[in-house]
Order: sequence, then C-alpha cells, then structure tokens
Amino acid sequence: MSTISVTIICKNEQENLKRLFPCLGFADEVVFVDTGSTDDSVETAASFGAKIYAFEWCDDFAKARNFAISKASCDYIMWVDCDDILSIRTQNLITEWKKNPVHSCADFYYMKYVVGDKFKTAFWRERLVQNCDKCRFVGFIHEVIPPFGQKRTFDGEVIHVSNADHSARNLAMYRKAQTRGKRFTARDKYYFARTLYDCGLCDEAMAQFDCASRCRSLSLTEVVDCKMHIAKMRLNLGENRRALDFALSAVRLLPPSPEVCCVVGDCFRQCQQMTTAAGWYLLATRAEYSGGFAYDYYRRYYPYMRLSEVFSFLGDDGQSAYYANCADLYVEKR
Repeated sequence: MSTISVTIICKNEQENLKRLFPCLGFADEVVFVDTGSTDDSVETAASFGAKIYAFEWCDDFAKARNFAISKASCDYIMWVDCDDILSIRTQNLITEWKKNPVHSCADFYYMKYVVGDKFKTAFWRERLVQNCDKCRFVGFIHEVIPPFGQKRTFDGEVIHVSNADHSARNLAMYRKAQTRGKRFTARDKYYFARTLYDCGLCDEAMAQFDCASRCRSLSLTEVVDCKMHIAKMRLNLGENRRALDFALSAVRLLPPSPEVCCVVGDCFRQCQQMTTAAGWYLLATRAEYSGGFAYDYYRRYYPYMRLSEVFSFLGDDGQSAYYANCADLYVEKR
C-alpha cells in the first residue's frame, strides 16, 4: 500500500481551509506550513489534525513548498493550495490508488487542474510525486516540480475555487527580484510576461514575450502562447497585419488550439476578410487542446459569438441568429 503526505503552504486562509480539509480524508498525513498568518489559519489546520510548521516568508514559493516537503514522511507527496477542493470522485480514485504497492506505481503523476467559474480553464499539473530527492520545486513564482522517472496521468482533478487575482502581488515579487539582480530562467521570463500582460503593461509584456519565445528551453506550447499574446496586443494597437504574422507563425509550430484559431480569426476579421475569419472560428469549435492551458471560453463561447457577428456583417441573418443562440446556450448551461 502507498502512503500520501499532503502538503499545504498558507497565509490567512482560515475560511478556505474549512472547505479544503474535509476533501483530504485519503491523506496519511497533512503537512501544514504557515508563512505568517494573522487570522485563525493555524488553529483551523490544527483542529483537522495537520502537522503544523512555521516558515519565514522570503518571496519564494518554491522554498516554502520544499520546506513542507522536507517535513513529509510518506511515500508520495501531493501538494494543494488552500483554495483548492477535490470532488468525491477524485477522493475515491486516490483512495483506490493507494492500495497499489509503491513498486507498481509511477514516480510522477499529472492531474488536471481546473480553474474558473463561468468559463473553465484546465491544464495538467504535477500533483502526486514520489517522495525522494528529486521531488523539489523550482521557480520563485509559478513554481513547478521538474518531471522525473516514470510519468503517468491520473484520472482525477483538483478544482481551484478562488477568483482572487494575484497579478499585482506577483508583479511586485518580479520587480523585487529584478532589483536584487536575480537571473530569470526562460520559465520565469514567460510567466513574468504573462503577469505584465495581466496588469495591462502591454509594451513591456510584448518585449518579455518576445524575449521568452527565443529561449531554447521554453516548450513549443509556451512559445505558441507567447506569439498569441503578442498577436492580441498588436491587434489592440490596430497593427492587424503584424498581428496576423505572429498568429500564423504560431500555427506553423503546432496544430492550432481553439484559442489560436480564434486569434487567427480575429486577425482576418480585423483585416475585413470575413469569410476566412469564419473558417477559423468554425475550426475553433472542433480543434483540440494538446497541451498548455485549455480554455473552455475559446471553444464553447467565443467562436460562436464571433461567427454571429461575421455572418451578420455578411448579411446572413439566419446563420447569425443560429450562432448567437449557440453562444447563449453555452452561457445558460454554466
């Protein structure tokens, strides 16, 4: 039988903890690391039987998570955030999985991470990892455990239920790291660019996305995402042809995802090539995500909304009404 240590780092999350801990009945131990709470987070965690440790915050999520791992004693590590939950189905799947002896299990399991309320975003994260020297996070923000050993996907999901926007906090951490002269990895540059974009600092974001996309260690999926963000910003500046060049360069790297199809469609729409735009929006409704962030919005809602606008422009009111109804039906189902 395999055992699991669930690790949590926390600051001022007492209400979220009351929702999270009942989801962790499968855990053999819960290692709870507090980074400076002033509410009742520590007392709440203790009431659920967690092992409590204090960690002095140093603007580095990886160091805090690795401290938690250092206190874990079980065969596998499963990390969660305070504002995560697990469905009953996922809890049961993990309980069943634990019946397997350690030698028959993989070293590294990916699990879907689902974020968002009205529109969902899903992506694969390392979630259940063998407790060994290689099980260590890297990256002071958007930390990750580099994959090792035998890797598998796990048929379950962790659901992130908070809508909190941490962009301003993350930007402050990146700025502080820059001031200290920290050398950013390719992954740091990529997520720094995304943070700048989320904070509306588009000129700097474009420069950072361009810089990150040229790093050889960045994955193709991340390079495509860089080009998509640049294309969106170029469109907002009215640079339609330059935006289209960036979008089409992404298509040449990987089969286009729904988001890529929508951005290419937007470029053609802005260039008044409506029939071509419609083709890309239709493709978005059928395209698949092969990695990275999978946005429900770009497959189930956005292309239908744009198709309605395009067919209205082309004078086909019947098709316009049909696609408007498709978009409305999706929203009503949420």
